[in-house]
Amino acid sequence: MNNDKQGSTTSVDLQTIIFFCKANERVYQKMLYERFYGFALTIVFRYVCKHDKAMDTVNNGFIKVFKHVSTLEVVDAADTEKMLMTWLEKIMVNTAKNCSN
Repeated sequence: MNNDKQGSTTSVDLQTIIFFCKANERVYQKMLYERFYGFALTIVFRYVCKHDKAMDTVNNGFIKVFKHVSTLEVVDAADTEKMLMTWLEKIMVNTAKNCSN
């Protein structure tokens, strides 16, 4: 693992993170996970009340995110975060609805 890939998740451009997630780079997948974990957990808590179950659901949702990130197309660089968060929210909602409480 290269040291230049390590560091603060906020210091790396989101488009760069997405690009390398599409290449299955684990360091960048971790960056995406850490940057949006809280957002994802907040969404899942709307559907799953137990904390442990919600954490499992978020992790399952991120597995789906990384499996399908290649389908994510960033059209406008200015809207990258908004587009990613919308896509991530759909995945988390569907994952939470499909799990049993």
